[in-house]
Order: sequence, then structure tokens, then C-alpha cells
Amino acid sequence: MGEWPYTQAERTLLIEPRLGDGVPLNDYKLYVFHGEVKLLHVDTGRFSGTFGEQFCLPDFTPVGIVNNAPPPQQPLHAPESLATMVAAAAVIAADFDFMRVDFYEVDGRPWFGELTPYPSGGMDPFEPEWVDHMMGAWWSRRPFNRTPLEQVQLI
Repeated sequence: MGEWPYTQAERTLLIEPRLGDGVPLNDYKLYVFHGEVKLLHVDTGRFSGTFGEQFCLPDFTPVGIVNNAPPPQQPLHAPESLATMVAAAAVIAADFDFMRVDFYEVDGRPWFGELTPYPSGGMDPFEPEWVDHMMGAWWSRRPFNRTPLEQVQLI
């Protein structure tokens, strides 16, 4: 998507073992601003016909935010390792003003997925529209004078 830091990265091939039993794993994406996890984005059924996404507060309370996919077909439950994921993401991203830290969970154990400072190249809009502004305020440490995230329609 043209992000300049990727032009500096060494090109290499990385091969990893497959996790789980072949069924698509939930992808837990933690949005960390200045060392604090503010939002979780869970992808389900990725690369299958059942792809869905759900946004949650760090305690896994679902909120009515949409990015680019329908909600999951089945209700989601917090992963067993949620507290470990949140704590690890805060430590991993502590030196950055923003970083998305991704995990998978297999047998109750978190597995690191990836880091990205540019989710979707910054090109996927959020709904409601003010969510982009809220994240920008978190990023720049400016006050945000709209509806607090905790008051977004809970699912």
C-alpha cells in the first residue's frame, strides 16, 4: 500500500508450522496506543466463506463498530488467554505511539501473529465515522469530545 517503512525491510521468506487442526483460527487484533490496549478486533472464519469481524473493549465487551466485514455467524466468547494477550500487547507495543498486535489462541495458549503500524494501510474506514477521529485522538493524545467508546451501542 506504499507505506515507506516497508521499503526499508529486508525481503525474506518465513515458513512457520501450521497452528491448530486446520480450521481457521480466530485472529485477535489488539489496538495499542501509547502502551495501552484500547480496542480489540476479532476476525473469524478468515479465508473461508464464513468471514466475520467483531470489535470489543479490552474486557471483551462487544461494541457496535464495523470495519469491512459482517459480524461473526456465531456469538464470540473471550479467549482463555485474553488477559495474557492484553498484557503482552501492552509490553510489545510500549515503545510505539500506535501498534496493532495480533494473536491466535490454540488450546488456551496465545500465539503471536504479527505487528503492524498500518492496519490495512490505513485505508479501511470504520463505522460509525467518528471512530476514525476517536482513534486519531488516542494516537495524538488529544481529548475526544464525542461519545465515549464505552457508550457505543453494545452488541
